[in-house]
Amino acid sequence: MPRLHKLDFCPPAYYNRSINNVKDNYEHYEIERRCLIAMPDEAVLSACAERTDIVQTYLAAQPGETARVRMRGANGSYTYTHTVKTRITAARRVECEREITAAAYAGLLKTADPQKHVIRKSRYCLPYCGRVFEIDVFPFWQDRAIMEIELDDENENVAFPTQVHILKEITADGRSSTFFRFASSPQPQSARASAAISKSAVIFFIFIINCILRSSHLGLMTH
Repeated sequence: MPRLHKLDFCPPAYYNRSINNVKDNYEHYEIERRCLIAMPDEAVLSACAERTDIVQTYLAAQPGETARVRMRGANGSYTYTHTVKTRITAARRVECEREITAAAYAGLLKTADPQKHVIRKSRYCLPYCGRVFEIDVFPFWQDRAIMEIELDDENENVAFPTQVHILKEITADGRSSTFFRFASSPQPQSARASAAISKSAVIFFIFIINCILRSSHLGLMTH
């Protein structure tokens, strides 16, 4: 049975393995490496085979499992998938994935894990040395991104794209914990400015309350 790849929109000609986009359930081992990278130049992203927009929602799951639904596509055309993964090692997981309808997607959203963030990202497929590297660009980062590559073996040697600057490998990080860390990353300047204004307003309010209480206390002492 050919090894199945994620339901991506990258042209099949770029893959070094067979690809089957199926609507039935399928289960396979997912082996991949993931890296935190500096935001690629626009020229690098423009050279990618395809771009897809993804909305990823984590669902309530059994201990040891990760469950999610995804809406993905481009130009108004979207597909929906439900995926359950069981981690075996840092790089290897058992993945069971099925394509679902828009109605089923909406129903599963009701079981979203309230402790986890909804992830929105744009995925770029970068062909390099007979492989396809997936670069995920997030709206809350201007200077960093995530790159991953699927492998046939955990010990497989990988030639990473020379046009991409790798900051560190994060394969061993749990996916959801990684995204929690993303959400607490430094905010854009506008967000930090809004937070500073809010903090100043709170401090001013406390100052006014203290002044009123002090005035009331002095008034009582003069009577």
